[in-house]
Amino acid sequence: MMKYFLIFCCLVPALVAAQEYHLAPPKIMPDSIFFLQHSTVRLAFALDGAAIHFTTDGSLPVQSSPVYNAPLSLSASSTITAISRHPEYITSKPARVQMIKAGFFPDTTRLLVQPDTQYTGRGGNSLSDLQKGGSDLHDGRWLGFRGDTVEAEFVFSKPVSCRQIVVSTLSDPGSWIFPPRRIDVYGETASGTWQHLGNWKSNQIYDWKQQAVDYALYREVEIKQIPARRFKLKVIPYGYLPADHPGAGAPAWLFLDEVIFQ
Repeated sequence: MMKYFLIFCCLVPALVAAQEYHLAPPKIMPDSIFFLQHSTVRLAFALDGAAIHFTTDGSLPVQSSPVYNAPLSLSASSTITAISRHPEYITSKPARVQMIKAGFFPDTTRLLVQPDTQYTGRGGNSLSDLQKGGSDLHDGRWLGFRGDTVEAEFVFSKPVSCRQIVVSTLSDPGSWIFPPRRIDVYGETASGTWQHLGNWKSNQIYDWKQQAVDYALYREVEIKQIPARRFKLKVIPYGYLPADHPGAGAPAWLFLDEVIFQ
């Protein structure tokens, strides 16, 4: 009896320790975050007996959510959210990746305001190549502007009628990079004049001390649908860094890596 008691005493602490261990979130690996037709997404978590539960609508997965067992093929904009689960451990925090499908792809993109010489990317092509920028701001996918209102023109081979434009930017306030304050979209009418189609503007005070670094910050601009071959985008930067920032008074940086037409 004493032998079994000792075994039990040894197993209980190990079991308790296991149940107190938090699993790491699974990895979400898309072929491409921005896409025209479809994109394939793979999920991964290496632990025997573990399962990955996921959703595609941004909601938090639960035990009854689908279990990942094969790559996902997406043909619409989706937000993949996934968790790792194991009967002996505490479920992971969710991992999340937003995937954005483009409805239309411009033939030409022209920058009317040039980026800072340190962050020129591939010029206007960086905004319409369906390539997501990463943490390396010199990876050729990011355009960096300091203090200037960004203006760009997008030309299509034939008129398109868009309902929304998504602007991909980033936030890293510790590095003096703030999100835009306002975005305006214009379309060229059949008569050759420019018509204001819509705008996005921040209605909240940006508390930079509470903001985490985010390389996938998307601003959605709903616009009036008119058939147009040419669109013009104006992105107004945050402005000057606030008084409680180490760079107070200096112009904030603004970074863009893609503009999606839907």
